[in-house]
Amino acid sequence: MNATKCIDNLIAKLPDWRRKTFAELRTIIRDADPQIIEEWKWMGTPV
Repeated sequence: MNATKCIDNLIAKLPDWRRKTFAELRTIIRDADPQIIEEWKWMGTPV
């Protein structure tokens, strides 16, 4: 599974307000730099 799908899954599993907040923050970051590369590093941490 690629990093983007792993991050999608991680966000989908977050409880309460965190799911919405992380999804919104991710959208803001991607809109600011459409060429950004998402990675999955450091023992399962998205970066």
